[in-house]
Amino acid sequence: MTAAADPTAASALLAVRALGVSSIRVRILAVASREKQVSSEQLRTELGIPASTLSVNMRPLVEAGILIPEPAPSQRGRKGGVNRLVWNLDEAALRRMLHELQRAVVGS
Repeated sequence: MTAAADPTAASALLAVRALGVSSIRVRILAVASREKQVSSEQLRTELGIPASTLSVNMRPLVEAGILIPEPAPSQRGRKGGVNRLVWNLDEAALRRMLHELQRAVVGS
């Protein structure tokens, strides 16, 4: 079902646009939530975005503690780099961030 056909998804998209939130970051979080652990290759393929766009959009999510980078199990022992990482969604951190946003908008 596309966002246009799903009223909940359409409402979420309107909220994202209205608040100036990156739709790419929302899509990254949706994939991470569904998969529980994602690689950059998986995200680039599924979202249809280049590595540079992914990198720019991942950085704030990692800095906020919403996505936690870890060495990919299949790449352990090899030199570092973004392609050797997987990311796990910290749902509690995401909920805290959304709660803080809500508090900032509507108060306690």
